[in-house]
Amino acid sequence: MTKKRVFMLGAGFMQGVAIRAARALGCTVIAADGNPSAVCAGEADEFVCIDLKDTARLIDYARYLQQNGGLDAVFTAATDFSAAVAAIAAACGLRGHTLEAALNATDKVRMRECFRKADVPSPAFIELTAADLAAPADIIGAQSSAPTDSFVAADNLPYGDAGAATADALERRLGELAGRFPLVVKPVDNMGARGCSLVKDLSGLREAAETALRYSRSGRVIVEEYIEGSEFSIEGLIFGGRLYVTALADRHIFFPPYFIEMGHTIPSECPQEIADEVISVFERGVYALGLTDGAVKGDILVRGGKAFVGEIAARLSGGYMSGWTVPYSSGLDITAAALTLALGGSPRLHTCGKDHFVVPLKQNCPFVSAERAWISIPGQAAAVSGLEAARAAPFVKDVFPRAGIGDAVVFPQNNVEKCGNVLSAAPSRLEAVQASETACRKIVLRLKPHVAETDAFLAELHSPAKQQIFPPNFLQFTEPLAGAAAVAEVAADALTTASAVARISADVLTADSAADRKLQRVADCSVDSSVFFDRLLADSVYQEKEGFVLPDFLVAALGTARDLQGRLLRELLCQALAEEPGLASILCASESAENSAVSVISPAEADGSAPVSGCISISSAMQRKNGYWKALIRGGLQGLLYWYDCEKA
Repeated sequence: MTKKRVFMLGAGFMQGVAIRAARALGCTVIAADGNPSAVCAGEADEFVCIDLKDTARLIDYARYLQQNGGLDAVFTAATDFSAAVAAIAAACGLRGHTLEAALNATDKVRMRECFRKADVPSPAFIELTAADLAAPADIIGAQSSAPTDSFVAADNLPYGDAGAATADALERRLGELAGRFPLVVKPVDNMGARGCSLVKDLSGLREAAETALRYSRSGRVIVEEYIEGSEFSIEGLIFGGRLYVTALADRHIFFPPYFIEMGHTIPSECPQEIADEVISVFERGVYALGLTDGAVKGDILVRGGKAFVGEIAARLSGGYMSGWTVPYSSGLDITAAALTLALGGSPRLHTCGKDHFVVPLKQNCPFVSAERAWISIPGQAAAVSGLEAARAAPFVKDVFPRAGIGDAVVFPQNNVEKCGNVLSAAPSRLEAVQASETACRKIVLRLKPHVAETDAFLAELHSPAKQQIFPPNFLQFTEPLAGAAAVAEVAADALTTASAVARISADVLTADSAADRKLQRVADCSVDSSVFFDRLLADSVYQEKEGFVLPDFLVAALGTARDLQGRLLRELLCQALAEEPGLASILCASESAENSAVSVISPAEADGSAPVSGCISISSAMQRKNGYWKALIRGGLQGLLYWYDCEKA
């Protein structure tokens, strides 16, 4: 019997699951990828190097395959080339979504228009182009916004100077959205949160739109109403006139103004009434786009119990959901089912240990699967440790590093800039979540010393009141800092005696109501955050606590402050000593009274080079120790190790 042949778009790591699934079904796989060294190219029976953005060439090659041995299906996984898949299917008479429907699900403006016509709840929106940002006020809004037939690409296309459209012109272009800030800005044709950001006012709109344009192949941006609430990932298969919902997961989004998915947990723990609302709106959205024959996935937003469609795509979920966490939680091999559908068959959708289909909600799934990511401060990776310890942790199924030795790393602004992911599966949600998060904390990416990007990051230390500024400090304070009220009082007093001084805002983290009232005098002022922590460190008394010598304002935070990976400060310090025993002399050895000496000079006595909040004079030994604590507050474990490695180097 002749094997069926599948044309697979993509041969990267994420497509490996689909390649293996197709071969397990007895198919011959011909994979195409623009990268001749694609990591899973060798797992296919045949490989051809074709740029996945070159739809015409892909169609030509599919026709060649059809005429020379036959072609039974075209497929992709975890890419945004569903429109290319549909175009090939149409050209070769293969099963799949129509090209029109796939374009509706690829182009975010077309998508929103479909939802609006079908009365599917979805954010209000407008489209912007490079011309909108450059045009004078009298022609803003005159440009057409005809739907595009361009296919999605994940690359960046640079744009030149967007010009100088006036704020008034942009405001008029926004229409009713001008009064509904914050707004979401993103490219019309990309995925993975690339170029996506939240803007709080009109002044930030231009920069956000220009960034989004750099990620748009068609040169178009969508500006949308921001729906603040819970977020869900949902996916399914639609065929024979019925939608089968095969997964519903909680999405975990962080780090505004960007939308970074630090993981998901499946099945969702939402109440049944919310699950019903999400599924209903998703189904309405799928039909509104015209999707009828293949895989579908969606991002659904819920505000006040009402669901809104964020996006719907004509494909399986990206990331690790369809290939890993869906089968881990429900037992359904959704990739094999989608392939069976593409091959012209009827997949047997038995889920959750049943011999029939059930929607895999929390009451049906035998396991919970949690995917979590680890991230880094900016720099260059010099070493990675803890991977094997993470893999050995109970309930951990997979550890997938993305960043290795020599790679440049950044604080993520989209979902492809994370350093790696851990996946777990356990009988309970608590066990699954703890497993993946604990495993992430075991992994340490150590940075090369004396790198400009790392130095710049550590220099931008935020005050506790400004923890939400991007990128945030790695160490997050949830309770008032000891000494914060005194620092605020010093700053307020300085304002009355010196005009050219940095000023601390009224929202400085403090539990002291008297200090709060005093600070009302400077409520409209800003702060040099480094000055804030310099002040705290200079006035601090170092105390020994649980074997560590800490500034007194951190003593109370030992068991409450956490870094962005969830480590308690106590845990962080212990892990730092395990990674680098040389830190013991800095973190655990008491300073002499002489080395701890601190004196404060009033602004009136200070010369022009003095810190603006008062001249702080401390010993060189204390300055050295304080540098470590500032690096820890800003950069967490990585910052502390980096500071040590810089000194050692």
